[in-house]
Amino acid sequence: MNPLAVTQRERIRQHNEQEDQEMQERTNETKTEDVHVEVDKHPEKEKRVYFLPKCFCLLIAVLALIAAVVVVVYYFRDKTSVDDLRGNVTHDKKPIEECHGISVELGDTIVIKCSFLEIITEEVVAIYKNVAGAKTSDFQCLKSVDEKNVTCTANNVTTCSSDGKVELRFLDKKKVKFTKTVRVNVIVPSSSLTTSLRQIFVGNNSNFFNLTCEYTQDCSNHVIKFLGEGKDIAGTRTCTTTYSNKDGYSIKCNAIISGKVFF
Repeated sequence: MNPLAVTQRERIRQHNEQEDQEMQERTNETKTEDVHVEVDKHPEKEKRVYFLPKCFCLLIAVLALIAAVVVVVYYFRDKTSVDDLRGNVTHDKKPIEECHGISVELGDTIVIKCSFLEIITEEVVAIYKNVAGAKTSDFQCLKSVDEKNVTCTANNVTTCSSDGKVELRFLDKKKVKFTKTVRVNVIVPSSSLTTSLRQIFVGNNSNFFNLTCEYTQDCSNHVIKFLGEGKDIAGTRTCTTTYSNKDGYSIKCNAIISGKVFF
């Protein structure tokens, strides 16, 4: 074999190995640099990207919690009713069924008004419960256009016997389906109380007093007494009482009182 040819192939082989080695070293350096970038720089980038949103979300959560606590404290402080303890829960207001008692002056006309939640299809009549011989014809009852309101008006003026209760009857085919009772209070604003005192002299310088007291126009029967320092001072007393359903009671009492009581 030609020695020159061998030497030439050996040089080419060595040259190729050297180039392969250099290329391998450059590849390793490139990988090392890539690993360095991947390991050292990527966490910093991740921290920059995700740190602010996380802080922002945490801040919102804390503020929401504080607001919820403030609302709960506000609603539940110094609450007494059940609705207050629920946080001021209010129910829808329902219309109230009304058929209230009334007060009427002696000599005026009784007018009873009732309102209902539902339509009243029944016939309505009214009658005194405490008046002897009372009839449903004593009242005239009418319903409103929507049939949810009833007005009963007495045909005669109010008397003392009108004081008491009036019953409203709701009839279905002439049979009582249900009733409502209304209290009627008769008042007498013109009641009056008059008194008079007359001194009478008799022999031996003695005297006595004639004292009269009269109470009129009241539907209640009262007892008249003559008192001095909490004690009955009337030697003799006579009383007369009259009554009429239209004008009420009239009470008149006369007493004879010794002059010694006054002097």
